[in-house]
Amino acid sequence: MFLGIYKLEVVSVSKVESAQASVRRFLLVGRPGSGKTTLVKKLVEKLSRRGMNLAGFLTEEIRDGGERKGFQVINLSGERAIFAHVGFSGMPHVSKYGVDVEVLERVALRPLQSAYTQSDLVIIDEIGKMELLSFLFQSLIREIFICDALVLATMQDRCELLNDAVFSGPESKIYRVGVNNRESLVEVIYEDILRQLIGGH
Repeated sequence: MFLGIYKLEVVSVSKVESAQASVRRFLLVGRPGSGKTTLVKKLVEKLSRRGMNLAGFLTEEIRDGGERKGFQVINLSGERAIFAHVGFSGMPHVSKYGVDVEVLERVALRPLQSAYTQSDLVIIDEIGKMELLSFLFQSLIREIFICDALVLATMQDRCELLNDAVFSGPESKIYRVGVNNRESLVEVIYEDILRQLIGGH
């Protein structure tokens, strides 16, 4: 279904290993509702207070009466918009949600496209089926992951890209997020990122 990303260059593990030995990508992996976005929000707050220059976006659930109705995307400048909703029709669907790819690209991707090379850390929440409907998203995240950017990203635990060397090679550190460890992981990941940021300056 999401074949576009796999038509791009397949990068071997050996090519990735030659790029850099240190960890450059921090991947938060877990089931829906495990707390990945909440964890990222806390990290963004802590790193921003530290004076780090961040670029990227977050996604948040939209709920009505306890039922999930859709998702909104929020860039780190504070602009937000609904990009997936059960009420959207006439556009691609993932499960019961219609996905407005144009909104995703306008709010999240185009600002990131122009800012990631000047940032200390790139935030991508998340790499999922809805986001992968965008060919711009597919090409941009691969570009970001291949270059020397420091990245904090979220993925679902069954994401096929975890088998792709570009995303899970030796420069990637994977954190399994669940309800039992999501609070304790905040300081662990913060210190890991800070160690790379300070070491890179």
